Amino acid sequence: MENTHTLRRIWLSIGSALAALVLLLALLLLHASGLSPRALALDIGGAIGLQIPAHPTCATASPNQQAMLCDRADPIAGGCEADAVTTQSIGLVDSQGRIIGRLDRRYSARCNSFWARIFDYRVSRPQGTVLVVQIGREIDTGQGPHELYSNMHYDTPGSPAPLVAGSIDGGPDGSFDINAAGSGVIPPIDVGSSSG
Repeated sequence: MENTHTLRRIWLSIGSALAALVLLLALLLLHASGLSPRALALDIGGAIGLQIPAHPTCATASPNQQAMLCDRADPIAGGCEADAVTTQSIGLVDSQGRIIGRLDRRYSARCNSFWARIFDYRVSRPQGTVLVVQIGREIDTGQGPHELYSNMHYDTPGSPAPLVAGSIDGGPDGSFDINAAGSGVIPPIDVGSSSG
């Protein structure tokens, strides 16, 4: 009888060690694959037919979550581009008066948010060109191909549409001269309803 208990303890110890090893290997594979535990759970849950609720995005958020999920969020990742409209645009001109870019103020009614977008129309741009966009007080920079958009500015009901500014020749730190060629400003608009 004692041999049976000893043998059972040995098998339980071996089984526990193997389970711990399998768990450790699974965690290492998860880390190496770059998947988050939530993504893995969604993949496994979907494979076996479980309904695991996804995290809400700005576009799918309830009204009481929207300000938290939309303000300073990426409009494309938040699902806000689908119903977005350009509420105002201005051409950006060079020192010879040629239009070389465009600055937009965008708005999504579904997300109740604004963002800035800038285009550089030049085919050949000077090396080191930095695109800069500003929405309200937030500034974003990038050296992307020919377009840059800011994170969103959640529109508190009754507030004015926010200031939008930008430059296609800004500094890497986000600095730019709004009066320089290739720069522009769309002032805030207070129309009672800030979506216009």
